[in-house]
Amino acid sequence: MNEENKKKIKDFIKDGKEKVLLLEHNDTINTLFEWSRIANPIRSLFNYAVIGICKYLPFGIKVHILRLLSIKIGKNVGIAIGTEFDPLYPQLISIKNNALIGWNVNMLCHEFTEKTYTPGQNNCWKEFFDRSIQHNTLWR
Repeated sequence: MNEENKKKIKDFIKDGKEKVLLLEHNDTINTLFEWSRIANPIRSLFNYAVIGICKYLPFGIKVHILRLLSIKIGKNVGIAIGTEFDPLYPQLISIKNNALIGWNVNMLCHEFTEKTYTPGQNNCWKEFFDRSIQHNTLWR
């Protein structure tokens, strides 16, 4: 991951106007193996640990802790047990008022492929209901 792409990612997160950012990767190594260059590894591991603990907490406590990770969560939001959030970019997740997120949902804001890396916003709109068993999302 070159410095130009790192700057594009930071600008994408700060700006918030675009939904998805597609970055081409020309190195010989697969983009997945460069995750530690894309996001701060210490912060990502901390986020992963906190999100892992939150999977099993009641939703009232869970919502308050997830807000500390910069996940934007509205009023009257229910998040079921087992729900996981993106540890690399939790600040790109937005859950509006009265949303209900079902059991074992994975809300991701990134996608790694062999030659591309794509961060993107993940938004659950007002009164959103997701009852998926497994729902990996990168909404475009």
